[in-house]
Amino acid sequence: MDGEVYLAPFVEQHPLADINTVFAAVHAGRLNRRAVLVPDS
Repeated sequence: MDGEVYLAPFVEQHPLADINTVFAAVHAGRLNRRAVLVPDS
């Protein structure tokens, strides 16, 4: 009711360096949530 949307249950973060692994997992259907790539620290 407060207008906030909680995204944490629907997304998982991955470092940008893992893009090839994440890309393969998405195409194989192994991820249950949306993948979000974040810059490496």
